[in-house]
Amino acid sequence: MPMQAFSEIARVDARDKVLGQARYGADVKLPGMLHAMLVPATIAKGKVTALDVAPATQIPGVVQVLGIGDFPTLRAEIVYRGQPVALVVAETVEAAIEGAEAVSAVYETAPYIPLMTSPGAQRAEAEGFNAGDVDSAFQSAAHIVEGTFETPTQHHNAMELFGTVAEWTDGRLTVYEGCQNLDAVKGALMKAFELSPDRVVVKSEQVGGGFGQKSPPKLQTPLVAQAARLTRRPVKLVTPRGQLFHIANYRPRSVHNIRLAASAEGRLQGIIYDVVQENIPDGGFRSTGYHEDIARLYAIENFRATAGDIHIDRQMPRHTRGTHPFPHWKA
Repeated sequence: MPMQAFSEIARVDARDKVLGQARYGADVKLPGMLHAMLVPATIAKGKVTALDVAPATQIPGVVQVLGIGDFPTLRAEIVYRGQPVALVVAETVEAAIEGAEAVSAVYETAPYIPLMTSPGAQRAEAEGFNAGDVDSAFQSAAHIVEGTFETPTQHHNAMELFGTVAEWTDGRLTVYEGCQNLDAVKGALMKAFELSPDRVVVKSEQVGGGFGQKSPPKLQTPLVAQAARLTRRPVKLVTPRGQLFHIANYRPRSVHNIRLAASAEGRLQGIIYDVVQENIPDGGFRSTGYHEDIARLYAIENFRATAGDIHIDRQMPRHTRGTHPFPHWKA
């Protein structure tokens, strides 16, 4: 289509972005605002047996420290490295960082599985499907092509970090952050604080790059809101990029074993497709999703699909610029 067909469409946000005037979640500044920093777990699996926050409270500017048991997401049981065990709230970003570094934890470690190929990793079968007569299609095939294709773990790394600002006014919660699903974030906050819809407002002027990573509610959002409620002041948290590799959702590693049966003329007459991915035991990223688009792309009557998850000790994988299509299209 000729480019001039779009020449009259105004880029209403272009000027502010080019001039650096676009306001993202981390750009919000409110009167009396405090700054927060997460304290991540340094083990992959186990539990916190002791958490010493006293040194953090001695840092000039530190206002409050939330530790194990102060909020539902701050748990003693550790299920992945980087899981938050505390949140330090301070007058400045520098004091929050120094306070977070002063918090120390004692852990009881447990055996963990970091990779699909790690010793002890086991496959949990997922529900597949079988259409047509796959065995006959392969027995009568003139050509059979097979291969194994692997996609690695992939992280988003959007330009905008996870930035959250929370403020309470007369029992009404307002949150500013870049997100792709305002209703999901609002619903999570309503549930966390038992609030009616009219008591929660979520504002997202800019997303700052999302690619699916900012679609589900963030782990940090209700925690920042709780800090704001306890201190009775607005609180901002901008999660450092290094921590996002551990607490943000990502695209999981997957291995695709594919067999194709074709006639002498090269017509596809059968597919056997097995896929396995890394996941957590209660993960919502279905391994069976890899098959769905393939069945729609080709006029194929004989299709056997199997799938499985290998449970590893990491955060939950979720949407990454489209859920399953890109890995299986490549394969």
